[in-house]
Amino acid sequence: MVRIGIIGAGSWAKKVHAPAFHAAGAKIIGVYSRTPARANALAQAYGARAYSAYEALLEDVDAVTIATPDDTHAPYATQAAARGVHVFVEKPLGRNAAEAQALLEAVRKAGVIGMTALTARGDPAAAHAHALLASGALGTLYYLRGVFHGAYLGDPTTPTPWRAQAQIAGPGGVVGDLGPHLFDLARHLTGLEFREVLARTQVCLERTPPATNPDAAAILARMDGLDALLSLSRVHVGEPQRLELELQGSAGALKLRLGPEGGALWRAERPGTYARLEPPIPPTQGWGRPQFLTLARRFLEGIRQGTPPQPSLEDGLAAQRVVDAVVRSAERHAWRAV
Repeated sequence: MVRIGIIGAGSWAKKVHAPAFHAAGAKIIGVYSRTPARANALAQAYGARAYSAYEALLEDVDAVTIATPDDTHAPYATQAAARGVHVFVEKPLGRNAAEAQALLEAVRKAGVIGMTALTARGDPAAAHAHALLASGALGTLYYLRGVFHGAYLGDPTTPTPWRAQAQIAGPGGVVGDLGPHLFDLARHLTGLEFREVLARTQVCLERTPPATNPDAAAILARMDGLDALLSLSRVHVGEPQRLELELQGSAGALKLRLGPEGGALWRAERPGTYARLEPPIPPTQGWGRPQFLTLARRFLEGIRQGTPPQPSLEDGLAAQRVVDAVVRSAERHAWRAV
């Protein structure tokens, strides 16, 4: 049984990371957080120990799952790898590609297993979409449209969270938070890489203190000959959070939607209209824990077999490079290479 440490004790660690790894068969040894009261509560829920020192926890575990603010992802993962501890890391891997690259190099040097927590990769509907596209079901791809909209920062009267602070979450804001999911899903489904982006970003809501990274982004992208139109928002009220990606091709179209209601997939012939498809595996209900259970199982199996699981740290770095390019494009008001 793989002994794992939970790094972070916020809502995502409590609701997603810890229950997913517990259900996947890992033994939760301990919890480390800079907020001791939260660490104690989460540790008690699993009969584990709350550690006051990260270094002490690393002595007792085979792996860690990192669910902390973005500025700590790379330092915690790098320190774990240096101790020979496998790492499951929340996206983004860092506040910029340089941090993500350094993390990846540290893991490679240590020879440990690393994985990026890109939630959509664990959804059966996304897996079905990938299989259809790999079979050539859409023919020649024409263009891609994608959105990831949520309202988790949609109330300007609440205190400004760390996600809206560039020093902690990086300059991308919503681009670094939701963007990696959308960018990675586009790469994964099409097998194509992002080459150039043209972007506009904006801070939409007035907060106290003010947000120092953007709430929303509009992005044009070129992916190895495929054009993409992408939209991101963390202040999008009026509907449940949704990650949606649509591909149009010479033989038809495919639309994938992931959200609180679960994963859904539609396909249309050319000419024709959309009809909903049922994936070979029953669709998940909700966003987060169901997909993470699949990812946790892959990570644990990768440790047992000594083989890197997917999505890899390389996938996390590729997504981070798109984030950085979007930030540069929005600053310069010009196309920027990824």
